[in-house]
Amino acid sequence: MIDIPTALGYIGMGMILSAFVLEMIEFWHEHTWGYLWFNVIGSILLAYYAWVGSVIPFLVLNLVWAGFAGYKIIKLSIGHPLPPPRKIRLKPRRRKSR
Repeated sequence: MIDIPTALGYIGMGMILSAFVLEMIEFWHEHTWGYLWFNVIGSILLAYYAWVGSVIPFLVLNLVWAGFAGYKIIKLSIGHPLPPPRKIRLKPRRRKSR
């Protein structure tokens, strides 16, 4: 039988991976509520799992992850618009010759 911290760890892992995959297929982007909440809740669950298992680097990673996602949620909640997602240029710009 699976213990509660391990079950919560699996749920947290599933949430973070789901958010990542949904962002990669462009269903969500980094400023959508679902993406941010999945990251906050998933990383808190993984932080709890790391704390129970005394895995400090994993604990710190997930607390920082949750903190930044939570910060973006607070900014959205109080009405500060977030910048739109950046567009990545795959080809370098050509310089105009003078």
